[in-house]
Amino acid sequence: MLGCDFYYLFKKSDVLENRLRQLKAELGFIDNIVLGIHIREGDSVFHHNKGDKRYKNAEDIQNAFNCATKVENKIKDKYNTTKIIWFLAADSDKRKTYAKEKYGSKVKYVDGPIEHIGHPMKGNEDAGQLTMLLDYFLMQESDFKLYTSPSTFDDAVEYISLGKPTVIQLFYRNQLSCKMSKSLEI
Repeated sequence: MLGCDFYYLFKKSDVLENRLRQLKAELGFIDNIVLGIHIREGDSVFHHNKGDKRYKNAEDIQNAFNCATKVENKIKDKYNTTKIIWFLAADSDKRKTYAKEKYGSKVKYVDGPIEHIGHPMKGNEDAGQLTMLLDYFLMQESDFKLYTSPSTFDDAVEYISLGKPTVIQLFYRNQLSCKMSKSLEI
């Protein structure tokens, strides 16, 4: 019921619906299995909380991509397909660029500024929050989701995903695990 309430209370504008439709076609959501990956580095990238460092080093980021590769291989085996893309929702352009350079054309993301919804930078609010909303709704529409650290963004995505059993967690009970969704069992 809560997911239905969300859709009723927060109807997407025509502008947002049209942009989502356009992006899904451009990014390959229609013809591929989509692994949505959310990398949350913490509020320090938004300039209002320099002390929040969820990712301490490059190894943490690489663990996320190693897990994504394992998930992709499980999807290939279960569905006998190579038509898989990674949709990357990240709060750092540096991470998006790194992923694209290392993993190539299967990595897709929304171009544009990202802003924290509660602490936008003056003058960048609308564009930054539109990009965040696009990431949010595209993550919700991903076939599988890899969450790399605890985040209210991820909680909200799951809230409107109506409990799809397609979540993979990089950390489970504070331990590195790459915990697979039961839906990927063969």
